[in-house]
Amino acid sequence: MNIEIYHATERGQRFEPFVPGNKLEKVWEGSPEDLGATLEDVGDGFLNDIFRIFNIEHPFDYQARSLSVGDVIKLGGFYFAVERFGFKHIPVWVVFNVNGVSS
Repeated sequence: MNIEIYHATERGQRFEPFVPGNKLEKVWEGSPEDLGATLEDVGDGFLNDIFRIFNIEHPFDYQARSLSVGDVIKLGGFYFAVERFGFKHIPVWVVFNVNGVSS
């Protein structure tokens, strides 16, 4: 399973809820094992674990800012926007067609 972290990059979009059309930049790619987890750890709370890791316990190869509202996490084949409280599933077509993200 692959994990990717995308940051909203334009001024005025950062730290605001995700909106289709926001420009995104991939800032990290790895696996659960890269974060000290196993596939068995990937469950309902794993998005919260990813949020905590990318805010408090950054991976050694991570050089970007902390994860925040408006950023996007790709977990497996699914995309999730970081919301003020929790996460919101984003359909793949929105990420690829509207935001111009490539796999």
